[in-house]
Formats: sequence, structure tokens, C-alpha cells
Amino acid sequence: MASNSFIIGVVIATALVTLAAIMWREDLIRYHVFEPLEQGRTLIGLVITGLGAWVALNSGVAWQMFIALGGIAFVVMYLYFEQPHEDIR
Repeated sequence: MASNSFIIGVVIATALVTLAAIMWREDLIRYHVFEPLEQGRTLIGLVITGLGAWVALNSGVAWQMFIALGGIAFVVMYLYFEQPHEDIR
């Protein structure tokens, strides 16, 4: 397991490199990185929720399984009410 100071250092370094890249080439970063992620955030969120639920259900820990089932219920409600698949062209 990595030490806490190493993890904090990596997080800070990532934030600084990202800010430097944005300041250096703002339009390029916005067009090629941020906009595609912004457009796909719903899909990315659903995939992450699905993977997290899969891992939690396989853990065998009761509270994690309960939270995973709640996440699945939220995804189903979201897909039913918001219908994001209608916006995908």
C-alpha cells in the first residue's frame, strides 16, 4: 500500500500539471478533453455506478451490498424519468 504522503504528492502533482496544461493550451484542452467528457458524463456515471455495484455485491459485506442495490435502484429511476438515451444521437 502506498503511503499517505505519496498519495497526497501524486494528487497535488496531477492538479498542478492539469492547471499548467490548461493555462498553456486552454482551447485545445477544452475542445479535446473537457467537452467530450462533459458530453459523456451521464454514461460515465452510469458505468462507474454499475462497476461499483458489481464490486460491492461481490464483496459479501451486507452494508456494501445494500448501498449497491440502492445505486442500482437510482440508476433505474434515472433511466426511467430522465431518459438520457433519447438525447444520444
